[in-house]
Amino acid sequence: MAEVIRNQRDHIFPKDGFHYLKSNSRHGTLIGLTSLLLLLIKLPAERFKGRKFLHLHVSTGKSFYRKLLVALYGRLFGLSVIVHWHGGRAESFFNLGINRLFLGLFNKMSKRWIVLTKSWKDYFISFISENKITILPNSVTVKENQPKEHQENKPLEFLFMGVLKPKKGIYDLIEGVNRLQKENDYFIVRIFGKGDVGKISELITTLRLENKVKIEDWIEGDAKEIQLCNSDVILLPSYAEGMPMCLLEGMAFGMPVIASNIKGIKDFVVHGRNGFLHESGDVDSLKNFMRSYIENRNQLTEHSVNAVGVVKEFSHEKAKQMMITLYNEI
Repeated sequence: MAEVIRNQRDHIFPKDGFHYLKSNSRHGTLIGLTSLLLLLIKLPAERFKGRKFLHLHVSTGKSFYRKLLVALYGRLFGLSVIVHWHGGRAESFFNLGINRLFLGLFNKMSKRWIVLTKSWKDYFISFISENKITILPNSVTVKENQPKEHQENKPLEFLFMGVLKPKKGIYDLIEGVNRLQKENDYFIVRIFGKGDVGKISELITTLRLENKVKIEDWIEGDAKEIQLCNSDVILLPSYAEGMPMCLLEGMAFGMPVIASNIKGIKDFVVHGRNGFLHESGDVDSLKNFMRSYIENRNQLTEHSVNAVGVVKEFSHEKAKQMMITLYNEI
């Protein structure tokens, strides 16, 4: 979510008129609580400066409870609350009755409830007034990239970027590679992220996949762009997502997608058009789709062309106009 917020701060929201306040920190509980306290102290001053809106980026877990507190406090000073939902694990989170009660309270306090895709709107309609819900997808920089040229004499490069935890399907990916290399080994998988690095590295060694899987730390900036340029296919066999930036970024660089058929992904990845979708945990399907791209470079090129076309609908310019329209309607 932090990456999405930075993205919107830099490209979507106007420089003037918005003040960004943190409610948490990655540097420990004490600093996080200090950030939340400072936010609560600053809110009244922001209202007296003429601010009208309190735009909250919300996910599951602690983020939900923190932002609920901030929303309650903001309403005391007459701020109009806009909830911008990012969490991919909403279904399991709101299965808990107390969380559904808190969600109802959030609904009563909010003027708008922003979701990232249509499938998430369809889910939240059961809890949130439909006339409050607005779809505002994540966005990326859309360059004039040409579809990639996938050379037959070069092993296909698959790319995974994300948190290295079971919920992201990283262990399914390693098992898929283990099965695939026994059938066709003309590929390499590059993994960039933080999390279970030690466990995954040990698993790669145990399965003797050192020549097939390369794992490195998270990358950003120029290093990330270079990797996006050099890779052929973006992977995300996840179990829950809001609307993953890594897939949009990959498509912006002409990469087709192999990912799970879940909310937040199936809205912009069309099976057989700009990628392939499989059910979460279906390792054989993941393996077969990877093999399909290795053995059919014409199909890979076709899906690459389509990926570039689809991602143009998620440009910063279009997202900015949608945000302006939203604020004008409130």
